[in-house]
Amino acid sequence: MLPQIQELSITSLDELVISPAQFINFMNDANDVIHPVGAIYTSTVQLVRYSFWLGEQKEILPKQEYKDLLSKLGWENEEKAYLKIKAAFNGFTPDELAQVEPRTIFLIALNFKKYQSVIPQMKGLAIITQDAVRGFMKKCYKARPKKEEGKEATIWRMMPDNLRACVYC
Repeated sequence: MLPQIQELSITSLDELVISPAQFINFMNDANDVIHPVGAIYTSTVQLVRYSFWLGEQKEILPKQEYKDLLSKLGWENEEKAYLKIKAAFNGFTPDELAQVEPRTIFLIALNFKKYQSVIPQMKGLAIITQDAVRGFMKKCYKARPKKEEGKEATIWRMMPDNLRACVYC
């Protein structure tokens, strides 16, 4: 059971649909959060909860009803990123990911091939923190090959058909 959110009275993810006026009030109240880091943690939990809820709706609703839901939410063609979050972080609870910034959550989910090794490493942590996740992500970076020093810069490039072409022409 979710704790009730003041003004919205949400006790279930099924009640996530709110009116535009309630949304504006909620966003105005978000500015009154005492500590900005707390706002980031709250945002991450809500982001992951919403992603899990949306993925669940896609699984249980008939295709047309799901499309109607997206239409009501105004999320047509916007839901893909959230569904990727559900796919990437399905083995976690939203509260376990609370200390990871939303941007990092999106980065891992939207570039899952590159960061797929990060997820098992996160499961091994007692407390998942932003620094730990960023450290795992840094290990996924591949160093660019260094330029050979003997070559001079040129505007000519070799094309696949073995003909030369001017890059700046």
